[in-house]
Amino acid sequence: MDVSALERKPHSEAKKASLAEDLYDAGAADDRALEAAAQCVLRGVDAAVLGLPDAAPAGAEESTRSAALFGGAVAAEDTGRMQEAEALYRRAADNEHPGAMNNLGLLLEDTGRSPEAEGWFRRAADLGNANAMSNLAVRLRDAGQVAEAERWFRRAADLGHVTAMNNLALLFEATERPECADEWFRKAADAGHTGAMTTLGVLLEKQGQIEEGEAWYRRAADTGEPNAMFNLGLLLEDAGKAEPAELWIRRAADAGHVTAMFNLGVLADDSGRTQEAETWWRKAADAGHPKAMFNLAITLEETGRPEDAETWYRRAGEAGHPASVLNLACTLRQTGRQREAETWYRKAADAGNVAAMFDLGLLLEAFGEVGEAESWYRKAAEAGEAVAMTNLGALLMESGRSEEGEWWYRKAAEAGRPVAMCNLAVAMERTGRMTEAETWHRRAAETGHPRAMFLLGGILEHRGRTDEAETWWRRAADAGHPGAMSGLAYLLAMAGRVDAAETWRRRAAAAGEPGATPMR
Repeated sequence: MDVSALERKPHSEAKKASLAEDLYDAGAADDRALEAAAQCVLRGVDAAVLGLPDAAPAGAEESTRSAALFGGAVAAEDTGRMQEAEALYRRAADNEHPGAMNNLGLLLEDTGRSPEAEGWFRRAADLGNANAMSNLAVRLRDAGQVAEAERWFRRAADLGHVTAMNNLALLFEATERPECADEWFRKAADAGHTGAMTTLGVLLEKQGQIEEGEAWYRRAADTGEPNAMFNLGLLLEDAGKAEPAELWIRRAADAGHVTAMFNLGVLADDSGRTQEAETWWRKAADAGHPKAMFNLAITLEETGRPEDAETWYRRAGEAGHPASVLNLACTLRQTGRQREAETWYRKAADAGNVAAMFDLGLLLEAFGEVGEAESWYRKAAEAGEAVAMTNLGALLMESGRSEEGEWWYRKAAEAGRPVAMCNLAVAMERTGRMTEAETWHRRAAETGHPRAMFLLGGILEHRGRTDEAETWWRRAADAGHPGAMSGLAYLLAMAGRVDAAETWRRRAAAAGEPGATPMR
């Protein structure tokens, strides 16, 4: 019975990264821009406060103290003194410092105190802090409060908050308002948001506006944006510009873009740089890329490192990569670990892998579990796997269900399977349909199937067409079929060509053909 070959390396991934992840304003960047000024205040705070004239407004003094506390909190957070930072943020926030409220919210969010964080984001947002508006909107969106999230994103965006513009666009995209999404992606891109530039490039490329899409990829790529570098590389590759394409994909890979590492490995492998390909696939595999794990495993197998290959097949299989599950099962079967192989075949088969369904049937049949083997052959056959049709037909024939067995043989034969053609012909011979049997034997024989050549020769010899029978038996004998060797020897002997007959009898005997004893 036929055994499925291992799957080979896939081609380069072509799906573009749209940078659709949440762009959470984790650093409160706008407020941190005040840090330098705040530090100046902090360094001179005692003198400044003590030296304030009696007539100075109380609000000015509180503002100075709040700025100093905020600056101290930022400095403490930047050096990892989180408890001190939280205490200083709280003091500044209690003095109505919006930036401190926002950063306190971020710190609380990072430490799992989300409800309190939302409260501080809301207080700062109500005081007009754009960062807090954006962060509050993210929390609301994540909690499913989309309408209120949209209002806060829009308020922050209207104040010029670039991340809010991008997140508003993402929200419009998620709620299937593409025109609004396009508008805000463009606004964010025009304002310098590299993620929006990349996404805008993707949208334009999908719309067929390749030149403008490329221009936005380039703007973002020139800032070091890995997704933009990668997408630019793919676009150039699609345009047949191989060298600049590889350059940008390499830059993205060097910047840590995992799919770029995988694709760079494919480009290297396609151009014969197998060692470089292995290096990049290993980097991507170490970063958790299942296809890279699979390709690395194939490479290791091809270069005589089967144990390492198995390790990566297993890791990729555990990550859900279908071809790796199948290849691991094949590896286990070939190394005698049949029951573990069965486990992995089942995993692949249950996931709908047709080749695994067939291989599982093959394994179960070898275990003597014919009923379940038939079930898996049937599933694979119904999914269009011609080899499974052949094996299902054989099981049905063996269990006396010849009509259904012949039906599956015919289906596989019509799909081009020589074994099925031959088996169908044998079934027809048994029921006296010799002309039709000859037709199917001939079709199989013409594909180079030795057994079909032998059986066709037998039909022809029986019908007295000895010259044609000799031709087919000779072809089968040359292909190593012992019965054909013996049959050819018989025909040659009958024709008086004794020496030639003796040669083929000896070859048949050496090949283990019963009754092919050399003439004395």
